[in-house]
Amino acid sequence: MDTQMEIRADVLLVSLKLENMTSRFLSKLIGIEEDYSLTFSFGNKGSALSFSQKIHLLIDIGALDKDAKKKFFTFMEIRNQFMHNDLATNYEQCFSFIKEKKNFVLSFFESENSLTEEEHLKLSVRELSNEVLKLTIQLINKIQVKIASETEGRVKGRLLDVLSETMQNNKESLISNYQNQDAKTYSNIEVVKIINEFYIGSMLDTLKRISDELDNRTK
Repeated sequence: MDTQMEIRADVLLVSLKLENMTSRFLSKLIGIEEDYSLTFSFGNKGSALSFSQKIHLLIDIGALDKDAKKKFFTFMEIRNQFMHNDLATNYEQCFSFIKEKKNFVLSFFESENSLTEEEHLKLSVRELSNEVLKLTIQLINKIQVKIASETEGRVKGRLLDVLSETMQNNKESLISNYQNQDAKTYSNIEVVKIINEFYIGSMLDTLKRISDELDNRTK
């Protein structure tokens, strides 16, 4: 592979990784539970959103701060030059078309005296690429934590609802049982035993109902 094709391949590889991670993040964010690659918006069909549209969505929903936006936009401009400009045969040529981005990109890698400008730009773009990938991974982790937290909250809420229903049913059954019995005086130990059986029975019934609900959802 010649140098020009190697450069384009390196940038394209990062672009594909970034686009796939962005698609995963956005699909999770809007609640798509199926494989995002099978969807119309984030899959491999002609109807799918473009790479730039996905990045713009990240910006519109406020997922990227000012510094992150600058990094993403800069990487996108580099990508577009290598993907669509035949004259961008190396890094120096690429930045001749986006001169305003050059100093910003060079700041990502401290120059050594022995480096040529081409080598310095190459290493700097590589560091920028790593940075945007890291930012995207952080976004995915953030949304996964959010989803896990919301799921935990829903499970806890449902657990309390079922426990309340179960205790109410068990209470009515308990009252009915003892109302039908002849008048009797219970010792303290017997009262404690009855109460313990009531609460333990209610918890067991609750856990079984929740377990059954979860099993039904996974079928």
